Amino acid sequence: MLLIVSACGLAVAPSSWVRLSPEQLSLAARICWGLVALTALISLAWTTAPGADFVLGLRTGAQEAIFLFPFAMTGLFIEVSDDRFGRRVTFACAMASLGALSVEPWLLAMTGAGAQMLLFSSRQSLFGSGLRSLLFVASCAPGTGWIACIPALVSGCAAAPGRGAFALAPSLEMGCSLLVLSRNGLHTQNTSIRQMAGLLLVGGVILGITRATDALFTRRASTAFGGIFALTHVLAVIASGLYLLAIAADSPLSAHAALSAFVVDLICVWPVAIALLYLGDHVVRSGGSDRLSLLGGLGLFAPRLTGAFAVAMCVMALLPPAAGFSVLWLVVTTALALLPEGYAPALPSITFLAGFGVVVTLFCLAILRLVILVVFGVPRSPRMAASTDVSMSVMQPVLICLFISGIMSVFPGMVTFQATGIGAPFHDEHSTIVTSSSFVTLVGPDGLSSWTPIAVTFMLAAIAVPVVLLRRRTPRQPLPSSLPRKIFPDVSATGEMPWSGGLKWRSSCLPFGEPLLWPGTDMASAILKQAVPALPAFISNARSYIRKTLFLTPRLLRFVLCRIHTIETHGLAVVLLIIAAGLWFAALRL
Repeated sequence: MLLIVSACGLAVAPSSWVRLSPEQLSLAARICWGLVALTALISLAWTTAPGADFVLGLRTGAQEAIFLFPFAMTGLFIEVSDDRFGRRVTFACAMASLGALSVEPWLLAMTGAGAQMLLFSSRQSLFGSGLRSLLFVASCAPGTGWIACIPALVSGCAAAPGRGAFALAPSLEMGCSLLVLSRNGLHTQNTSIRQMAGLLLVGGVILGITRATDALFTRRASTAFGGIFALTHVLAVIASGLYLLAIAADSPLSAHAALSAFVVDLICVWPVAIALLYLGDHVVRSGGSDRLSLLGGLGLFAPRLTGAFAVAMCVMALLPPAAGFSVLWLVVTTALALLPEGYAPALPSITFLAGFGVVVTLFCLAILRLVILVVFGVPRSPRMAASTDVSMSVMQPVLICLFISGIMSVFPGMVTFQATGIGAPFHDEHSTIVTSSSFVTLVGPDGLSSWTPIAVTFMLAAIAVPVVLLRRRTPRQPLPSSLPRKIFPDVSATGEMPWSGGLKWRSSCLPFGEPLLWPGTDMASAILKQAVPALPAFISNARSYIRKTLFLTPRLLRFVLCRIHTIETHGLAVVLLIIAAGLWFAALRL
């Protein structure tokens, strides 16, 4: 708690008070958030620590540490010296962390709603954000299992309200909704558990298809990054539904597998998704535009940013042996273990598996499209061609996040060994059955199969190393050397000259010469205007008439609706008068 307060104090304190530069303030705040994340991991493994319960209704246990870790990792990426929005997001991250530690429902409602209200960016998005906050507060009351499922599904539609620190807002909002779902939804004792599980499973599949389709066909880079981040939220919602379904079927091994998928998703995959949001914001800054048609060729100018971006995309694509594939393996095996006997009873489960396969396929296609448009190709704008690589101070939180996620991915059993406290009401009865047997394996729902990322890593290395050695030993024919392309022959390799708009251009030593600037989609419209002959006069008049009609259509529609409303009001009065007269005559006859 003291570390969280210290991080907030560093975010608010001016540089003259603490005698530190803005960069040093950001570094100190990141150190505080890193210590908070380390404390959460220690609390996750040491649930019987003395002083686990302390003042103000706060507690450090397994369930609290599971959600404190992703909130602390979100604070690790906030640049306090960026602008005033960085301070707001820092306070929101602190409020969400206190909500993860809270025990009382009223404290959870206050901190979670405060964190979401600090993320309100503009009046245009006030209605949707306020509605999600009201649903969150309503679901914090004890015994509201059904209501807790609604904000978990609604918050999956949240998008980043802006750039900079606001790009990390979906992590806090979706994390708060999953927190209240784990408190009230997964601990429910009512008889409608199977219906709640069906709602979470169907809603998770529909939400995944919606966000994946949006990320696949969007023209905005920020929308694509936000849609890909929603994959982690969709996996957590589906794992929660499978956990409730296993409780209804009285299957402790399946419940443990679903719970393991939920925990591995929050501890191992969620930080990588936060890093992807952070990297996506820097990609948009480097390109100078949010349009995907103007981005491209990132690997030519920003190798560090490209490398971190590629690693994060591999994890989000659910490729082995990363943690994303561990979550995918647990979800699929749990769904297969819960299949009932017979074709007709198993038809809903088969439909769910097909829908989940569609979700994973669409997300992989969206990731592949984003990588092709951003990393490969050539720069499609002068700003993208003049972009520079990010500094190591910017890459530090990304490297820390990828390192921690990689360690946890190699030893997934270490995450779920002491993390069964999140489902304590069900696991207390089967504590001897659901305990993981090893730190390096994830046990399947049948108790026999297990997923071992270390073995898969060694297997891939055993395949890749001989191939690399054979390629190096194979003699290659020398390629004809070509002179490097020079855009400005009068400027030397170390010279500088102004680009259009005042930007500086420096000749770089690239392996394939200088990249050519591709004009993008604007050249196509210019060529069409020159190639297509002029339209006749009557076609131009018809076009202006159509434009005028389309311009006046909303006004005409509004006028017609007002007239219909007046007629409807008078007609309703006449109908009510006739009904009243009929009742009066019926009363007289009686």
